[in-house]
Amino acid sequence: MLIATSNFRVLRRPLESALNTLVGVLIVAVVRASMLYFGVPATSQQIVFGIVLIAAIALTIDRSKMRIVK
Repeated sequence: MLIATSNFRVLRRPLESALNTLVGVLIVAVVRASMLYFGVPATSQQIVFGIVLIAAIALTIDRSKMRIVK
């Protein structure tokens, strides 16, 4: 039973990763399409998309695994 549970967890992680990637791609597509729909200039689109990307990465980083370099 322990082996089956262990294997299920190993097999489940790639599926979770693929789903997370799909959700990320959909978010990017919606943000870009929304900016086009609202007529945001190209330069502003890049700035807004960069801010959204930095915010998304900052929110998903596991800070407990980071080493602090001084």
